[in-house]
Amino acid sequence: MSEEFSKIVMTPEQAAKKLRELIEKKNPGKYIREKRRQKNAKGIQEDWAELRDLAAVLGLNVAKASAWLAAGGSQFLLTLARWTTLDNKYLRKMEEKFKSADVDKKQNKFSKFFSSVGKKYPNASAHLLWLLCLTALSFGAYSAGANLGPDIAQKVKEITKGKKYVKFKNFVIDPTADNESWQHMIDAIHPYVLSHIISSEGFIKRVYNDNFGSGTLTIGSGFALMDREHRAFAEKTLGRRIGNGSSITIEENRILVSAWLYKKVYPKIRREIKVPMDSKLFVILSVAAYNKGSNTYGNKNTGHPVAEAINKGKSKKDIANIYLRCFAGIKGTSWSGLANKYAVAALYYLGDIDDVTILDAVAEAPYTLENYLPKDQQCLLIYDSDARSARAKGVHRIDNIKELLLKEKHRVTKGSLQEPVREYLTMEQVDLIENGLVDLSGATISYSDYAAKSKTETNIASESEKLNADGEDLFLEKKYKAAIKKFKSALEADPQNYIAYSNLAISYYKIGQFENGLKVVQKLINSSFINSMPNDIKGYTYYNAALCRVAIGDKASDIAEKKHNYAMAQKNLDLAKKFSGNTYPGLSKILNKKMHSGELSEELKFDDYKHAIRNLEKTSKKSYPDINLLHDKSKGIA
Repeated sequence: MSEEFSKIVMTPEQAAKKLRELIEKKNPGKYIREKRRQKNAKGIQEDWAELRDLAAVLGLNVAKASAWLAAGGSQFLLTLARWTTLDNKYLRKMEEKFKSADVDKKQNKFSKFFSSVGKKYPNASAHLLWLLCLTALSFGAYSAGANLGPDIAQKVKEITKGKKYVKFKNFVIDPTADNESWQHMIDAIHPYVLSHIISSEGFIKRVYNDNFGSGTLTIGSGFALMDREHRAFAEKTLGRRIGNGSSITIEENRILVSAWLYKKVYPKIRREIKVPMDSKLFVILSVAAYNKGSNTYGNKNTGHPVAEAINKGKSKKDIANIYLRCFAGIKGTSWSGLANKYAVAALYYLGDIDDVTILDAVAEAPYTLENYLPKDQQCLLIYDSDARSARAKGVHRIDNIKELLLKEKHRVTKGSLQEPVREYLTMEQVDLIENGLVDLSGATISYSDYAAKSKTETNIASESEKLNADGEDLFLEKKYKAAIKKFKSALEADPQNYIAYSNLAISYYKIGQFENGLKVVQKLINSSFINSMPNDIKGYTYYNAALCRVAIGDKASDIAEKKHNYAMAQKNLDLAKKFSGNTYPGLSKILNKKMHSGELSEELKFDDYKHAIRNLEKTSKKSYPDINLLHDKSKGIA
């Protein structure tokens, strides 16, 4: 029977195999393209030809896949049937054993009975024994997996539970929803908000100060350490002390920005916006609130007119115009990187820019647009007049705006390499945005979930870094003398803490001890580790030297001394610009005015240097370096 059945079974198996091989040789795409080519050659034109061809290719591929599965499935089932109960080498061996059984040897009557039955019906006996073996194996497998089964089922249930996706363009944020629903909404839209913040703010890997004396310490994607509250929030979230020069990873950046959005930004939007809003509007509102302050949309605050327009049901175009009026600070056709940022947000809201373009745009791209826009296109918005009550005529759609956003793939800013936005997000976030989806699976996130996620050994601040951060807290509170003590202690703990040097110099400057400030800067510039310092910190160092030089020059009563200090200030300011990339327009303008005013307008001569040094030594009763060092422009001596 086994041999006969084998002949019967092999026929459909071979047929299934041949069918599968035949199907695999066919290429639906090539077939449809050839058909289209033949029709085009005959001059036959059809409406929606490309769409029809695409549908045909998809249909043939589905048919091919179905036939392949049917052929393969039939082959698998026939083979399975043969191996389980009908025909295989083990069954044939058992048949041979039953046929050759010796029933005449001494056996008990039960064994003799089974042997005689097996010899008489070898095929049936072999199949029966085979089925009994399979049953025993199945029962054993079931018993072994009885405890694992429920656990596996539960895991699958957890993975698939509540996974629900909605198209982003159809997603509506309703501030009037209950707390749980609201939480799910902001969880779902959060990746889109994060991508736009990184797009507009970029990623700075080290805490920096854009203009140390009057600027704001900033970290990550524009998170400003402007006061104790902000610094404490960042330190609690990242689980460590943070000071100027501290580094931050991309992951920490996501954690810090996300924590601030959940804790400060989203609740305020919910409180001030009273009506449901579409997803894109919520995104740009969140970005503006992140940049402009957590209470942006409250009464009498920057963005209150925007909230009022939304609550009154104004049109998209009106909301975009009011949004720009409130945030971009545009007058006529005057533009800057900041205005570009909000113009990009408005264009996104109006549908000119999509989310995938944002993903591919270089981080901080809006700040680079003015480098590429022609002079007559450097404004995306035109007002009827410069009057406060003027209304915008409308947002202009520049055809190449997407190309401009993608143009600069890498940009070094404050020591950080600016890459496409997608590089700063998680794979899951990128997948959602690329597919235009929001995830409504219901996984809620709270501020506490973000806090203290980055407590690793590598992030623990040294004693010097902690003292420096304490000094910066005091500096922000304008307690400069107390800050000086902390910075000195930081330098005692680590004589190569260049951030503490810079902080100490500017603290002396703040209390009017300009000579002491300059002395600290000179020590840093002449140090053995100056070349190992990051370029932006070098820039701040030379900027501090320029500040001190200008102040010393202002105090000087001798014309030669003034000339000398202003000239040295200019030299240091040039080096500051070179290293930091900052133009320092304020100090540049002031210094230029001083150097070209009346009695100082004549060129400074070498004799003036000698005269200036003699006067300085006479006044301060201290000797100064060899005057020839003053000509060492390559080193930029302070």
